[in-house]
Amino acid sequence: PGESARAHRHTPTAIRFIMEGEGAYTAVDGERVYMRPGDLILTPSWAWHDHGNETDKPVVWMDGLDVPLVQFMNAMFFQLYDDRLYPLTKPNNASVQLHGHVSLQPTWVKERAPASPLLLYSWDATWRSLRALWDATGDEHDGIALEYTHPQTGRSVLPTMACWIQMLRPGERTMAHRHTGSAVYYVAQGTGESIIDGCRFPWSKGDIITLPSWALHEHANGSTKDAAVLFSIQDRPVLDALGLYREEAFTENGGNQAVRSTFAAS
Repeated sequence: PGESARAHRHTPTAIRFIMEGEGAYTAVDGERVYMRPGDLILTPSWAWHDHGNETDKPVVWMDGLDVPLVQFMNAMFFQLYDDRLYPLTKPNNASVQLHGHVSLQPTWVKERAPASPLLLYSWDATWRSLRALWDATGDEHDGIALEYTHPQTGRSVLPTMACWIQMLRPGERTMAHRHTGSAVYYVAQGTGESIIDGCRFPWSKGDIITLPSWALHEHANGSTKDAAVLFSIQDRPVLDALGLYREEAFTENGGNQAVRSTFAAS
């Protein structure tokens, strides 16, 4: 409460998925976007940004950055702004007003930046989209899976990271598959388990699961009444750009792995 982080910028791209609390903000290039649980906030590469919490309660979020890739490319740069906060030059949530209408984009905005111009993807809109697909067939490997997209191009929100949200309906278990590219999952809602290369990983809200590239995996909702929701960041855009993305379904044992061990958190 009352804390702020000094304005800075860096070449790694960042995402923030809000885990708990509301009312704090991230300001990106002079625009503040305010946080609520389940919101996704983007910080494109080399954009000035700062954070603040003007409420009397803590706010917690998950950060995801493409630091390993940027370091490997020897392209890591960081700069502090001269003042503690970058000046506010746009209305709060301006990008939401301009680009938040998914099928309708302003004709006078000609720029098509690699990163999405929409800085805030709200949980309310995300949950409505998931609920609207409750009775859909979905994907046998991912359930009801949606990708957050660049509103102007339809591509991933960031050139080096894709962001997904997926819902497992009560009692739903996916079939196993594997793909190139790694992923990090955050359990936004519910309880269940993921089987990764034969090891069972039980999870509940607030847990984080990492998935290595080319690892067999499947997910299951442990509740027969409530939906489970997984948010994930993935490096698939990089694999797509290099022509290295591939996916393979697991066809043995009826499509589900035999569990050989269970992970126990220390």
